[in-house]
Amino acid sequence: MTYNPNSPTSTRRLDTHVLARIGFTLIRSLIQRRIPGGLAAALDLADALHNLPEPGNEFLVELTLKSLDEFVSNYPEFKSSLSAAVDF
Repeated sequence: MTYNPNSPTSTRRLDTHVLARIGFTLIRSLIQRRIPGGLAAALDLADALHNLPEPGNEFLVELTLKSLDEFVSNYPEFKSSLSAAVDF
């Protein structure tokens, strides 16, 4: 998908359906301690996914991508899982 042609994120892939599925599964697994990372990682990922964009909402696409970039810089162990939905 291409969003804002003047934006550095304009050519990045973001599949919100896949992101929601993976993200919420990771959050649940973190909270239930099935995977390492703890509650802080679960809360940070939930915060990053708080504004999942609707089709055509470029502002929320940019916001979500920025939030996910911050999340994977703090928790690089989750980058490969989230890469199924987002180009980092």
